[in-house]
Amino acid sequence: MALVTATSAELIGERPLPRLLRARPLLFIFGPPGCGKSLVAARVCGEGAVELDAAALSRAAAVAVRNRCWPAELEGVAQLVIDGPTGLPGRPGLVRALGELLLRRAEAGLRTVVIEGAAGQSVLPLMEALSPALRCTLVLRFPEGRGRRRFALSACADRGLPPELARRCAELHPWSYSAVLSLLDRAAAGD
Repeated sequence: MALVTATSAELIGERPLPRLLRARPLLFIFGPPGCGKSLVAARVCGEGAVELDAAALSRAAAVAVRNRCWPAELEGVAQLVIDGPTGLPGRPGLVRALGELLLRRAEAGLRTVVIEGAAGQSVLPLMEALSPALRCTLVLRFPEGRGRRRFALSACADRGLPPELARRCAELHPWSYSAVLSLLDRAAAGD
């Protein structure tokens, strides 16, 4: 099984992506809300990726059912991001059809990234429908300790705020990138 764990900051910088993320045609991204799943998907796919949110996927699936094939732009686009597909556990027909699309894309050497949706919107049925040899799983997490402080220091510098605020940010509970940025934006506004 190909599994990578990281923070989004470790993957969206200038360093090359881990080999596993580059080598496998199918990437499934998991992580808590706000951890940077979409940013990492954009980094992995680069410019020109076609992105489907849950609503766009639903419309494409309706076309696939009606025409008995997926739209050509989904079959042949070099980079496809499916962000937060919903209702997969209760829809075996959709899982089968989407799995077949992803398999054809993988066999053609085309990259597909599937991003876990909101809580309760599992993509596990889709993962289980695909060979482990074709896919990689990326689990994103928030930074801990010094990583939190580094992020907060960088955000302080970007806003022209004193670095002492970074300590307060590192101690936020619950901690998230958006909570830190919100606190610093309020400080920059004088609140």
